[in-house]
Amino acid sequence: MPKLGCERRSTQKAVATPNDRELWWLAGFLEGEGSFVSTGGGGRKRCEMVSARQVQREPLERVISLLGGRIHSYTPNNPKAQPAHDWVVSGSRARGVMLTLYPLLSPRRQQQIHDVLDKTCVIVQRPMRTHCIRGHELDYVAPKTGHRGCKRCRSDAQHRRWQKIVATRATANV
Repeated sequence: MPKLGCERRSTQKAVATPNDRELWWLAGFLEGEGSFVSTGGGGRKRCEMVSARQVQREPLERVISLLGGRIHSYTPNNPKAQPAHDWVVSGSRARGVMLTLYPLLSPRRQQQIHDVLDKTCVIVQRPMRTHCIRGHELDYVAPKTGHRGCKRCRSDAQHRRWQKIVATRATANV
């Protein structure tokens, strides 16, 4: 299995949590200007990457405030071409961006993300369970781990554990 990672320590973190409107803006921006790729392979470490190139730096600074990442200035070899700026995010942060924006993007972009994440063994669009294996609704979230479960099955399991403890104490006292 390929090793996941490759986000640099110097990568800027997001300073704001995007609301729905900003997520739609990000999806539209990356739909038109973005690139979703997987680098590496052939024995090298695989790395997911999301990037966008702009002449104006301001939209990229807005993206950094919402998603984090880095901006690199780019000077083309052609003297007639304008200097540009590249926004780049990689590794786990790129996977997070891809999976967050996936449902908001076009089928073409969704396929690109699917192809990138397939290379690194990440499952895309796995349906979230709503019921446990016994058919009860998942209505409990564990405080430390965030795992979801149903209160009824959890209560039944605790009851069975307690019955087992009581039974072992009763046999030990005899």
